[in-house]
Amino acid sequence: MSSIDNLSAGFAAGAERRFDSQTTSHGRWGEKLGRDAGASLEFMDYRAYVPGDDLRHIDWNAYGRTDRLIVKRFENEIQPHVDILLDASRSMAITPQKQAAAEFLTGYFMGAAENSRFSCQLWRLNGGVFDRSTYRQLVTEQSAPMDFDSTTSLGRTILESGPDWNAKTFKIILSDFLWEEDPFAITRRLGSSGAWVAYVQVLDKQDVHPDFSGDVRLTDSETEEFAVRRADTGLFKMYEQNLHRHQNQWNSACRAVGAVWAEVVANELDNVYAALSGIVS
Repeated sequence: MSSIDNLSAGFAAGAERRFDSQTTSHGRWGEKLGRDAGASLEFMDYRAYVPGDDLRHIDWNAYGRTDRLIVKRFENEIQPHVDILLDASRSMAITPQKQAAAEFLTGYFMGAAENSRFSCQLWRLNGGVFDRSTYRQLVTEQSAPMDFDSTTSLGRTILESGPDWNAKTFKIILSDFLWEEDPFAITRRLGSSGAWVAYVQVLDKQDVHPDFSGDVRLTDSETEEFAVRRADTGLFKMYEQNLHRHQNQWNSACRAVGAVWAEVVANELDNVYAALSGIVS
């Protein structure tokens, strides 16, 4: 299946689901006050300008001070919104099954957002810059919409800059989270505004239970650094212990800030509904 097929299949599955009621009641971002964006005269807050915004709502005084285009948000524009941050690094496409799962889950959350009447944007790191797309934009592109070729650490980018999104939106991070960056530092950074955040780990079965043997060349998919190791029972045991320790750290970091941690194995998508029960229902 192509990237668009995987995305569309996920969207169809997600369109039968809704974001959990506990999620949608979290904070002001969960209050849907109207359908006509900007129709109310009651000013609420600011956000970054995006193409298509009403130019009359640009705060030109703020532009003069900061050299950034910022628009005023009015009462009827405040509605539930989901930002999905997809890890587009090479490790997410280490197998076709893992890439397909990442694409399916992206569509799945976009479908659930539409069914829940949330607005939704996908963010992908591309050459150090975050690209933004809606579902409609993704499926109407002529080329495959998902390129997993980033060599930049998503974790480091989040800590150093991060995407330019509204602090109060609901956020979903899709990644294998096999980074060196401290999970507690990441969750504190993304959860500092009090927004609800879900971290969804996508792994291939080879990530969970490697089954190769003999002398193997282990290559970092981003840096291309490599090492040769003897694949035996001892190595696998150590690897699985380290993976479980890493997952437990992420789980603990999420609990510390009230975020959700979920694990999905690419080759076991039949269990996706149970794995994501804390996010959608």
